[in-house]
Amino acid sequence: GPTLVRLAACEAGWALTRSPGYQHEMLAIAEAGDDFVRARALTAVTSLPLAPAALEAVLTLLRTEEDEALAVQLAQGVLQGHGVAVEDDEDFERALPLVRALAAPNLRDRGEAIARLDALIAAHRA
Repeated sequence: GPTLVRLAACEAGWALTRSPGYQHEMLAIAEAGDDFVRARALTAVTSLPLAPAALEAVLTLLRTEEDEALAVQLAQGVLQGHGVAVEDDEDFERALPLVRALAAPNLRDRGEAIARLDALIAAHRA
């Protein structure tokens, strides 16, 4: 089942091999786990450089995530996946308008921001 031990094994596997399969497995754990395991799995996977399939899965999760903290975490993972730095406090502050748009509490607004993701990032970089 989706346990913290299984998640830790996936994190170790990723660290050793960089195999995208471990990201896929972390996302599967997030989808099947209880709230704590789910949050831990999403935090783990979004801290990694996401493979294209994992990035798409994270975007899909972001579209419907109701937990505000997890939506912010997912938004950060999406931005990192698109080359926007959000790791340290200064980078996060600079990217905060993007994070707010992508993690908007209103799912319709969030969906619109996701649909305009490339334009939002381009404006941010300008």
